[in-house]
Amino acid sequence: MSSSVLLVTIFRESRRLLEKPPSLLITNLCVSDLVVGLIASNLGAAQALYQYQQRPVPDKLDVVVRVVLGLTLFVRSGTIVALSYDRYIAVAHPFQYRLTITKPRYKIFIALMWVVSSVLCLLQLASIPEKIISLTYAHTHASVPIMLLTVIYFKLF
Repeated sequence: MSSSVLLVTIFRESRRLLEKPPSLLITNLCVSDLVVGLIASNLGAAQALYQYQQRPVPDKLDVVVRVVLGLTLFVRSGTIVALSYDRYIAVAHPFQYRLTITKPRYKIFIALMWVVSSVLCLLQLASIPEKIISLTYAHTHASVPIMLLTVIYFKLF
């Protein structure tokens, strides 16, 4: 709910709010949260209903839930890392901020993040063993962002 309200506010005041590059990242975070809330949670509820009724979950439903969740979680964690990096540059290198952090760079970063996330999530549809997919997800969704955030915060403080 809060993501949709924030998105409405951003788009109503888009000229003023989207002038600064970090607002692109915040908008991206809201969009991924909204996708989780509208699509993934409803499909997950349908999946849970099948399990509650002790009926087999359709394979297609299971794959769609995993792809959508994987897609949005990767985008969310990448956006949070990018926001942290943005704040690090703003604090540690304030005079280089406007040269380093630009709207075109953030637009490219956001597009690449969605593309890479889509490719990673579509690995499930290939005949790759489940163990490799699980390891890939664990590192791209948790390990790498945790390490990057730790380094950024350590350097910041």
